[in-house]
Amino acid sequence: MQVTEHTPEIFAARPANLFPAGLKVARGSTRERSMMLLFLLLDAAAWAGTYLALSEFTGDFNRFGWAEVLLPMIISVFTLSLIGAYDPRSEMKSLNYTSEHLITCFAAFLLSAFAVYLVASFGGAVASSRAIFSGSFLAFTLFSLFQRRLFYSTPGMARENRRLLVISDAESGERFFKTSAAKGLREQLHFFATGDAEVGRNVAGLGTPVYEGLAAEVIKDLEGHSNFEHEGIVIAMHTDHLDNDVLAALVAVHFRELPVYTMHSFHETFWHKMPPDLLSRSWPLDSGFQLVQHSAFAS
Repeated sequence: MQVTEHTPEIFAARPANLFPAGLKVARGSTRERSMMLLFLLLDAAAWAGTYLALSEFTGDFNRFGWAEVLLPMIISVFTLSLIGAYDPRSEMKSLNYTSEHLITCFAAFLLSAFAVYLVASFGGAVASSRAIFSGSFLAFTLFSLFQRRLFYSTPGMARENRRLLVISDAESGERFFKTSAAKGLREQLHFFATGDAEVGRNVAGLGTPVYEGLAAEVIKDLEGHSNFEHEGIVIAMHTDHLDNDVLAALVAVHFRELPVYTMHSFHETFWHKMPPDLLSRSWPLDSGFQLVQHSAFAS
């Protein structure tokens, strides 16, 4: 077998800097970071305030130390962070998030009870009231869920005020816009072209959005478009048609916490459906789809 030292063109054209300087906005806008901090402070105040208020209301019935206040607070914040409870982009009004929130709070309750009644009280220390502890956790669970649903219902977080940055050529942009309109996509779409010819033109005729600029330029200057507060970037065309530098920058953006969707991932995430024209003949194999589940106990 003959070994060649020829380097494929796609690797030879690798950009010098994978993380351009203008990608700081991908870590989240100032408003998003402020909301994360607000949720964190509200959760901490909710637990401490509820527990201390119930303890004060019952008089000398409950004896506690700072471990009973701090340990459940830390455990609750940590477990909630695992499901995106401090990420403003999470769908906090969805049934999926609600179920995850309730399950996570129950897990935090069990972990906190273990930490308070087995670890912190080791050595004969007086443990706090289990009734007050359980009641405080129930109130904390309901309050933390309610405040997130209330926040998600505000006009500033409505899906109509969220924006997607769409990268496409003329043909794919028109198809994506018409599909989005037919499916009732509520996010605002900002289109950016891959070629100079499309810039300034309407995506799908009069009355539709225009291509606001080149994709290569906006990717380099995402910080200058931070007022958009994009929910994500959509590649509405085949990735093979993208310039290597643009694709590398999009990979960098994606790993810096601003999601970048291909057509496959966008349809799965937003509509939970896959159009037939995006499927290849090997799609069931590529997706790990199994029609038959073989049991280990089957003969």
